[in-house]
Amino acid sequence: MRKEDPGKRHPLWLRFDELTRRRLLKAMREPLDEEGEFLATIWAGSCIHCGSDYTMDLCEVEGIENPTVGLCKECGGMWCTECRAPIVTPDLVCGHFDVCEECGRCLAGRDLLEDEGEDLGEEGEEALEEIPTGDPGVWESDLEEILDLEDLEEEEEEAEEYIDPFECQIIRDWLVEKGFYTREEFEEYDRRCQEEDDYESFCMEAMHFCAWCRKPFDVDGTIFTSRLELKPGLELEGEEGLVVPLHLSSVDRVVPAIFFTLPLPGNRGQRGLNVVTCSLECLEELREAFNREREIIERFNVN
Repeated sequence: MRKEDPGKRHPLWLRFDELTRRRLLKAMREPLDEEGEFLATIWAGSCIHCGSDYTMDLCEVEGIENPTVGLCKECGGMWCTECRAPIVTPDLVCGHFDVCEECGRCLAGRDLLEDEGEDLGEEGEEALEEIPTGDPGVWESDLEEILDLEDLEEEEEEAEEYIDPFECQIIRDWLVEKGFYTREEFEEYDRRCQEEDDYESFCMEAMHFCAWCRKPFDVDGTIFTSRLELKPGLELEGEEGLVVPLHLSSVDRVVPAIFFTLPLPGNRGQRGLNVVTCSLECLEELREAFNREREIIERFNVN
């Protein structure tokens, strides 16, 4: 953590009461354990203010216990872990929740029993108290009569599934309106997500389909593999184990191959690509095409 007061960089800190301020400073100073680092990576993400990966959420902070707020342990910046908007109010509640509550498009199927139960009135509440809790069958039958579960189930079926706030167009419009993000930034985000999805599909092909003919592997069948030697000078440092697209323009194909490095004596390493096919014929055709085009291997598009 940097030594300067977070309030110098983030005016929100100047609006906290002293107790909240002390609790947040303590959270910034305490190192994360292995579990905390993992949760920060998948939940809080990197800081939207300074880009640091040394972050956490406020779920375990005494007196705050708010998992929807991320905290940067470097600069003290805070943001919503759901929509990635900066936190701008000292109550540490993101404004997108008001937008969701007003919309309700993807929340109609959530907490229906609880919401309906609040409107049962005195008679309904007394009836609920009399329902035996030890017999699930009796509970379901009586609850259906009191709460009209058939109507509730219809509402649940019609309701949309949960939408990630950062993916929701209504929330995106709100984020743009507030000046937190631009439409160009969302377009770039969507483009990167599509590339990642395409790459994941490509990797799945490498695992389950023949690299040459694209036929799915027979679970009980034999697979054929071969190492393709890379042309000297091709740099793929740090990409060991990744699936890379091998472009073979003469046959208009993109072949999935796994990049590897084999250690050799003298601190040397042999780099190559590993391909997997469903038959010896496919493997021979692939190798022949590869050997014809070794001069264009630099055109790899490594993700």
